Amino acid sequence: MKRTCAIAVVVLLAACGGQQLSPTAAPFNSALSRTLSKKSHGGELVFVSTSVGSTGTVNVYSSKGQGQAPIETITDGISAPAGLAVDSSGNLYVANSGSNTVTVYPPNQTTPSLTYSDGVSTPYGVAVGSDGTVYIANETGSPSSTGTVTEYPAGSMKPNLTIKLAGEYAFNVALDSSNHLYVSWFSLSSYGAQIRSEEHTSELQSHHDL
Repeated sequence: MKRTCAIAVVVLLAACGGQQLSPTAAPFNSALSRTLSKKSHGGELVFVSTSVGSTGTVNVYSSKGQGQAPIETITDGISAPAGLAVDSSGNLYVANSGSNTVTVYPPNQTTPSLTYSDGVSTPYGVAVGSDGTVYIANETGSPSSTGTVTEYPAGSMKPNLTIKLAGEYAFNVALDSSNHLYVSWFSLSSYGAQIRSEEHTSELQSHHDL
């Protein structure tokens, strides 16, 4: 399957089917927090993942304003959480960079119902398409200087596609309303910002700068 994706060195902030990913500017050796807001059947919720070392939490808030206590606090299955996503059924996906997993939590649940581990290596981002396809941005793969993006068909826990980013670290993924895939990465060679439009199968191939 061919898809169009744009790649950037900086962390991608995109509106994807109502999702807003807003990573905070925090050093990697201190607390790292990401937020995501998503409308659900019970109203709009705000999810906040906070990572401190190999631990962390995901707190769930209503969108009523500041100063409120979380509705739920998720710790089961959480290890250095990074990227967040919510699918059309309200299931929360958490990329756990500390345990090489992505855990899935049904609405109003703090225990994971599914855990992605096959093909997952230091995940920092996750996105879910309107068709249920799951994409995971893995900072490192094999060899260690190769980041990857793994694609999982709806209902499958095994990847059917691995996009290799030789010499790059993958940091985030997002999807637009047409299910076009966007990937943010950090170049180990140029250390420069670049956005590209790509046509890919299992390897990123031809590109042109945007």
